[in-house]
Amino acid sequence: GNQINVMAWNYRNYGKSEGTANPYVSYHDSEAVLKFLLEDLGIEGKIGCFGRSLGGTCATHLAANYPEHISFLFVDRSLGTLKSIVK
Repeated sequence: GNQINVMAWNYRNYGKSEGTANPYVSYHDSEAVLKFLLEDLGIEGKIGCFGRSLGGTCATHLAANYPEHISFLFVDRSLGTLKSIVK
């Protein structure tokens, strides 16, 4: 059967985490989460990427820079326009 796995994470300084959230640091953090999914958890195949608010910039960053791993992008109420945050 088909299996669906979900992973969620919050930004720096949210919940019990430390640091200061900003889009550029969050890009690095989102890449670390992707690396964790692929290398540590051994996720195979493409994954879906969802981002809400500031998370939309991270999700868009991953989809634009790692298309070999991302099958779809879902952005909800993010900052600015997608065109302005895609590299």
